[in-house]
Amino acid sequence: MEDHDASRKAIELALAAHYQLIMTDRSDGVRALCERERPAAALIDLNLGFSETSGGSGSALIPQLKDQLPVIILTVDATPASLAAATQAGAWLYVVKSPTPFQLRAHVACAIARYQASYTPPESPNAVDLATGWFMATYHLSFSAARQMMKTLASTQRCRLSEIAEQTLERHTVEMTTRELAKRLFYTSDSSPP
Repeated sequence: MEDHDASRKAIELALAAHYQLIMTDRSDGVRALCERERPAAALIDLNLGFSETSGGSGSALIPQLKDQLPVIILTVDATPASLAAATQAGAWLYVVKSPTPFQLRAHVACAIARYQASYTPPESPNAVDLATGWFMATYHLSFSAARQMMKTLASTQRCRLSEIAEQTLERHTVEMTTRELAKRLFYTSDSSPP
């Protein structure tokens, strides 16, 4: 999403040979567009220049899209406050204009690869399923709610879903080992834990 013609042309020149682009200069309807077209990433100008009645700023789109695809911010705003706000809202990358075409392609490829790795972990699908079950049992969640909680944690921590699963299972194992050790140390065979 870019509302300046020159920037749109630069993006098109940098990415069109490598990606199928869906260009728009309006924020209204973007979420529906993303659900319908299923793009691999969203490249958004942080300070889109249109009113709240036509959909609002690019920063307002980050929380709407962050769980569907990686959001890459492309902006002239290099202030630490804007970077912090975009990151807090869920942006995967924050790129200050004007990157070279190679840099822009590298940023997009990196965000897509990292996002896909976080949602389709190749190395340990069993750990993801086990951790999902742990979230379901611990927090009384449905499968989809537990998996969404894990995805949100992965997005927030900028890591793979499998890493969240491994951290969860590791903490669970430590907790169970500590409980078992406490039972052995503090309770005799004649007594039982409260």
